[in-house]
Amino acid sequence: MSAQPSINAVEPIIPGGPDLLAQQKFYTTHLGFTVGHSDDDYLILYHPHSETRIHFFLDKTKAAEMISIRLNVVDIESLWNTLSPLEKLEGGGKVHDVSRKSGIETKPWGTKEFSLLDPAGTCVHLVQR
Repeated sequence: MSAQPSINAVEPIIPGGPDLLAQQKFYTTHLGFTVGHSDDDYLILYHPHSETRIHFFLDKTKAAEMISIRLNVVDIESLWNTLSPLEKLEGGGKVHDVSRKSGIETKPWGTKEFSLLDPAGTCVHLVQR
């Protein structure tokens, strides 16, 4: 049997909708990401306190509405307290309607979670283990 590869990070490449600048503003303003690369068709964001990177490509088909991502966070209560009072988030996006009604959910597998919709319609699950 051959040796298994050592994988230390996953970097999703997802549709960013028709406005990558709106995606950039949403993720940098509300979730603390920093721009690694940006041009008319492609955006790479990274989180300065982790190995997390997200790649977005320009997409005008609304494919982002069929995608979701999970981001592990350290202090979900503080993030919820900051974002939940906002009807719409600066730069686009919103706190997911289901989460707005139920707040932070504790899942049977032990995580605490709530969700956001980014400007392209991607569901961003925020999770604390």
